[in-house]
Amino acid sequence: MRVPAALAGRRARSSAALAAALLVALTGCSGEPDQQAPPTTINVGMMPVVDTAAFNLALDRGYFRDAGLDVRTQRIPGGEASVPLLQQGRLDVSFGNWPSFLNAQATGRADLKLVADAYQATNGMMLLQTMPHRVRRVEDLRGKTIALNTRDNIMELITRSVLETHGVPQDSVKFRTMPFPQIPEALKNGEVDAATLNEPYISQANRLGAVTLADAATGPTVDIPIAGYAANSQFAAQHPDAMAKFREVMQRASTEANADRATVEKELPKYSTVDPTTAQLVRIGRYPTSIDVRRLGRVEDLMTRYHALPPDKNVDVPAMVFQPPQPPGR
Repeated sequence: MRVPAALAGRRARSSAALAAALLVALTGCSGEPDQQAPPTTINVGMMPVVDTAAFNLALDRGYFRDAGLDVRTQRIPGGEASVPLLQQGRLDVSFGNWPSFLNAQATGRADLKLVADAYQATNGMMLLQTMPHRVRRVEDLRGKTIALNTRDNIMELITRSVLETHGVPQDSVKFRTMPFPQIPEALKNGEVDAATLNEPYISQANRLGAVTLADAATGPTVDIPIAGYAANSQFAAQHPDAMAKFREVMQRASTEANADRATVEKELPKYSTVDPTTAQLVRIGRYPTSIDVRRLGRVEDLMTRYHALPPDKNVDVPAMVFQPPQPPGR
């Protein structure tokens, strides 16, 4: 049977309308294909230490990607080395010890925002070590050489605190800097007399026969904040939403790392030289889920006491802490 031209036209128009309706439903009821914002690229300075387990957990589980962040890492030897890279814009965010960031801000070497906390000391996770029969007591370190990864950082400050507690004059010891991975062998070979180490280098030094002179995270330095993540201030101002998401991801990953030690143990061999067996033995601190200005004030106090801040300089820690944008209406 032949369909009248008018009826055929109505059927054609109905089919076209149905197809258009289906397209709207499939594209979020907009009539246009869904446009997803491209991820924000963040270049992050990173170290292969236990302190960064929460970050690497987030990276491994895709939390940054799910938050719309394209995180790319660059290896650094220490927080101090990240300061010029941050200032030059070669890094957007970096892991590092708190004193390096506070000193850089106070001296005008960089303009930084503190984005997230990374690690806090617990007993047994930061040790002053030596080889057997080389130095028997902390008091015997007068005239000796102590290895550190960098100067004026948290490792030096807690070492100086230990020396003071044991009555060792601050100017009676020498400090020698070298990358963390080189320190255990330097200790074994007698290139230095002692070293202040964290994990995984404590475990590596122990395998070479090292012994502990003192726990550097006790007494005046118990629960001391160690390290966190700082951003180039200009980058943070240009990408406040990305910085807020970075912090949220770190909060999630830090909560998971604190809740289950096995999670950290599984993560360590993926990004560091720690093998699965050693990962079960390493001393693990705490991964804070927020930046506590009062805790950071203790770091500033240590810096002032041991002259890691110039006498005519100070730092406004609360002003350094990144503040995420407030939702509309607040």
